[in-house]
Amino acid sequence: MDNVAKTAKPHITLMGADKYGIRISRYVLKALGWPTYICFLKSEDKKSIALVSCKKEQPLSMKVPEDISTNAERKMRVYCKPFRDELIAANDLDPEKPFLVEGEYKDALNAVVFPLKVF
Repeated sequence: MDNVAKTAKPHITLMGADKYGIRISRYVLKALGWPTYICFLKSEDKKSIALVSCKKEQPLSMKVPEDISTNAERKMRVYCKPFRDELIAANDLDPEKPFLVEGEYKDALNAVVFPLKVF
């Protein structure tokens, strides 16, 4: 995990303490085929999280902005302080600084997987 820098790979950014959010890059959404809803999943071994396309009815589903595939200015952020704080703590990161975490699209799972320990 590196501190925030621009990358053209699927990634999320754990925002600094003043924002308390998680920014989801357009590259993640593109890899998932521009879904309407997404969900975070935790791995059973608690060593990674993933973003997957899901249905509206799925618990904790998040609506993707409708024009994100055509509007380069559109951003997607998730504001869930407890989730962000637990990811920061589980990975011994500085809660005051933002951190970019690159993921990898796994075709067999239809998911973008991020190497983060989870609580």
